[in-house]
Amino acid sequence: MLKLLIVSPDKNSLSGLASALVEHADVDLSWAESGETALEIASDYVIDLVVTDESLGV
Repeated sequence: MLKLLIVSPDKNSLSGLASALVEHADVDLSWAESGETALEIASDYVIDLVVTDESLGV
């Protein structure tokens, strides 16, 4: 199973991608609204793929 982490402050921006992946692939999906939250999640799990929103700030 692929462990996917989506990092975006706006869940609407990547929700279509997330829905398609969960529906059509064997994906375990996590969502973070900030880089800080993403780092916390990544420290607890082995993440295979991270997808970020271009509007995510530093």
